[in-house]
Amino acid sequence: MFFGESMAAILLALAARPLPLIANARSINLFFMNAHALPISRANKCRILMLAGCLLPTLAMAHPGHYHPGEKDEFDTLLAGFAHPFSGLDHLLIALAVGGFAMALGRRLGAAAAASFLAALAAGAILGHGMGAGAGLEVALAATLLMAGAGLIAGRLPSAALLLMALALGGGIHGFAHGAEAPTTISIGMLVGGWVGGTAVLIGMGAALQRAASRHAWLPRLAGALLVSTGTVALLHLI
Repeated sequence: MFFGESMAAILLALAARPLPLIANARSINLFFMNAHALPISRANKCRILMLAGCLLPTLAMAHPGHYHPGEKDEFDTLLAGFAHPFSGLDHLLIALAVGGFAMALGRRLGAAAAASFLAALAAGAILGHGMGAGAGLEVALAATLLMAGAGLIAGRLPSAALLLMALALGGGIHGFAHGAEAPTTISIGMLVGGWVGGTAVLIGMGAALQRAASRHAWLPRLAGALLVSTGTVALLHLI
């Protein structure tokens, strides 16, 4: 924690103003020893968390084929699964929305909401990998975006039980779709593990965004409008 706080403080200090002239080694030591004492606001901590989440896929993919260089193996499958939620707009938006709903529910119910979504995502992916894509799957995916967007625009949460069921259903649908699209020759367990890990990071980022936007009621509604627009475009694309 000390190292993380110190590095974050240093980065914020450098971004806020130019680094003063450092005359000697003693000045350098004093700067780094006192870096942890620099104040970090809640909003800046949220920004640091989101930046770190965005950098994780790039850092993870920096050394593909770690165990067998030049060959595809389980490690590559895990990394590909982890990076996928960040590259698919539908998965990215729905995971961020889940994080926002989880933060609005509070600590206990929010953790249960996130866990239900991730568990349903994993179960749906394994089921979809064995069954393949079915008719109406794309429509169901678009419907999850529309429903999540409508909930954010309304600004009112349904009962906790209904919301948990809706999130689990949405996670199952997205998981089923990704599992059905995955090649049958890969290790579905490693791929699902990567999906769950990447999605969990996005959910955390969504919760951080919801917390940072707690004083701006229009931000969740703007996010809801983006979800509805994306879902509408997806439906129109199917016509």
